[in-house]
Amino acid sequence: MFQVSDGTVQFALPDAHSDIVNDLEYSADGKFLASAGADKYVKVWDLAGQQLVQCEGHTDHVLGVSWRADGSMLASAGADSTLRTWNALTGDRIRTIQGYNKQISAVRFVGQTSTIVSSSGDQIVRMHNVDNGGVVRTFSGCAEYMYCVDATPDSAIVIAGGHDGVLRIWNGSNAQVSHTIGPPEPKVTAVVESP
Repeated sequence: MFQVSDGTVQFALPDAHSDIVNDLEYSADGKFLASAGADKYVKVWDLAGQQLVQCEGHTDHVLGVSWRADGSMLASAGADSTLRTWNALTGDRIRTIQGYNKQISAVRFVGQTSTIVSSSGDQIVRMHNVDNGGVVRTFSGCAEYMYCVDATPDSAIVIAGGHDGVLRIWNGSNAQVSHTIGPPEPKVTAVVESP
């Protein structure tokens, strides 16, 4: 962890995971840190660097992690094509959500709710209710593997980015694309030939 004012390292966790760390997120109260690793684990740390919880169950890399706003639950996204929810205090698995055809690249809790959004390599962004595992809605129109996702706290807007370099923005209540932001157009310069 770094001191923001001057960039100095406050402390490091050299053996936090035995493979790549793919995602990190602080709890809403700023007291805990969750990490997701290619070693198939989700871990919870205090700010002194002490590991408090280890969540086991993914069968491939864990690519994303997110805290429920009240700090009671974690959601994780796996290369095993599952979303999993965990008791953040004990590490016990609460639910496994399936139905994806490729890796789930990212997951985020939405505001103070029991709703999560996730992005996947199968070109679909999904919204689930973690209390029952049900799909709330799907957001289509993606042309490539989707890598990241987020939503406003009121779920009015959902945004995701993919391999094609396009940000897609949806109306969160009806899943209609409201806007896309693509890569800049290449500049064309005129070539003038000398006589």
